[in-house]
Amino acid sequence: MAKHDPRVTHQAEPDETPSDVGASVLGRLAAVGLAVLVVVAVLVLAIYFVAK
Repeated sequence: MAKHDPRVTHQAEPDETPSDVGASVLGRLAAVGLAVLVVVAVLVLAIYFVAK
């Protein structure tokens, strides 16, 4: 097993083009949206079981 080299974590990042920035923003929005969906789903399930 090769030892993980911390310098390889971020491989040579090219200068971010607008499309890269847009993609990262979309990725963040998707991650936040997914987190919100999970929280809402858990809340709905909790309310459902409590009200049952």
